[in-house]
Amino acid sequence: MQDIFNRYINYLEAERNASPYTVRNYTTDLLSFFYHCSLIHSSDCASS
Repeated sequence: MQDIFNRYINYLEAERNASPYTVRNYTTDLLSFFYHCSLIHSSDCASS
């Protein structure tokens, strides 16, 4: 998953010429999303 994340951020920077602020915000949002997903996954496993 980390590799896909890094490739997407590189794509934003290199191919889409996204501003540093856009890249920063996408990075923050995606990391927050991944963290949230990990919490949901671990709570599902704990309730089983």
